[in-house]
Amino acid sequence: MSAGISVVEANLTTLWLGTMLYAIFLLLAVSSSFFIMHRQVYLVPRRPGSKTLSVLQSPMIMGVLLLLLGNTAHWIITVVRSYQAFVYYEGGTKPMQFYLDQPQPSMVTLTGVLVFCMVVGDAMLIYRTWVVWSYNTYVIIFPAISVLGFTTGGIGVTYEFTRFPPFTSIYDTTADGWVIADVICTLCINVYCTAVITWKIWGVHNKSREFYRVPNLSGVLVVMIESAALYTTWALFYFASFQAKSELQNVAAETMPAIGGISLMLINVRALIGWVRGATGHETTTPSSLEFKTDTYAQDAGSPPMPVRVEVRRPTTTENTLNDREPTKMFRGGFEYI
Repeated sequence: MSAGISVVEANLTTLWLGTMLYAIFLLLAVSSSFFIMHRQVYLVPRRPGSKTLSVLQSPMIMGVLLLLLGNTAHWIITVVRSYQAFVYYEGGTKPMQFYLDQPQPSMVTLTGVLVFCMVVGDAMLIYRTWVVWSYNTYVIIFPAISVLGFTTGGIGVTYEFTRFPPFTSIYDTTADGWVIADVICTLCINVYCTAVITWKIWGVHNKSREFYRVPNLSGVLVVMIESAALYTTWALFYFASFQAKSELQNVAAETMPAIGGISLMLINVRALIGWVRGATGHETTTPSSLEFKTDTYAQDAGSPPMPVRVEVRRPTTTENTLNDREPTKMFRGGFEYI
């Protein structure tokens, strides 16, 4: 079924690569959660009489927590399956048979958790698109339909794994059709949402800087495009290896939740670091130079008028007023309410 790499080698590669990617995701997720909570303290104070913390009212913090939960569960199951293959299953003498046994409960659970992480990640990207486009529902119709299609396909794949005869290849069942549909759906969501967000922010930024002094959002846009490129490249790598019937598709598939989480957290951390910088009140001194020419001459009659350079310094105060942002809430470090 595969060339160049065995199923055991693929799963061992998944173990160490997945652990490394999970560690990166964990660091970014914790940082992102900290910044979102810090922001929510200022932007969404607790309502009178409410016992619910304001941070729990943010869809993004809930999405980050769900992704963190899903990725942690996915990594734990991957580690457990390694112990099962090399220690417990047949005394650790037949790891290949264990990994080829698709109906194993741990394999079915791993697939279900993978689908869960992917759906949460796609939903967070759709939510970001909806906010950037001023809650325009029409803009997210296409990705919303795509995420429903992905969810259906993911459930189909998970169900098919429970019906596999032992040691049956996925290519010999109807599950391969569900897999291809899922890849197409998630690629459509990622490319579409990134494109329309970039288009919206760039257009608003170009129009607003004619009338307002707005921050440069090129850094945020670059991070968005690079994050989308990371996820898209990994998804295409999985699709190509799956079509080639290579065991590398296991490596690509089982690391997809971490890759998706990293791409989302990069955007969050970049935007929220900019917000924290913009939210800090400080006073700076901006020099302005004016140059005049004197009406009198120097003692030498033939000398030209001597210019007099006057430097005027005026204080510029940046107040920590978070509800008075011009010209749009998308500025001050990225996405104000995402």
